[in-house]
Amino acid sequence: SLQAMIKAGTGGSIVNMGSSMAGWDVLSGGAGYVASKHGVVGLTRVAALDAAPYGIRVNAICPGVIETTLGVPASGEGDFKSSVQHFADRIPLRRIGQPDDVAAAVAFLASDEARHVTGVDWLIDGGQTLQSWANAPARDTFPKVR
Repeated sequence: SLQAMIKAGTGGSIVNMGSSMAGWDVLSGGAGYVASKHGVVGLTRVAALDAAPYGIRVNAICPGVIETTLGVPASGEGDFKSSVQHFADRIPLRRIGQPDDVAAAVAFLASDEARHVTGVDWLIDGGQTLQSWANAPARDTFPKVR
């Protein structure tokens, strides 16, 4: 806990899992879910401010769609493979995030390499929040970069 870290006096890092980009975005009909994710972001920022004088950094990870059996099939459309493709077609980087993408971000924030990073809610979403998720075009309608 934060209080134990303060008592130990050795500084450190806390990385909260925001569980979703819903801490940044909104979902129609998802008031409770979105509010809880915004709460994680707010708590992270307040804790970062309160813990900073003790050399403790507090940050949050807010993943987008990550390829796990828990998250991807949530669309309710078809099998796992078609669900993955459904989401990938609507992400600017054109791929679903992998658990290792999230793990790498957590490892960085927990490390001394991030010694000057605190109060951040880091989106690991392939660019999902750069556009309106509900109106995101399928991949074949993205402009071609030449």
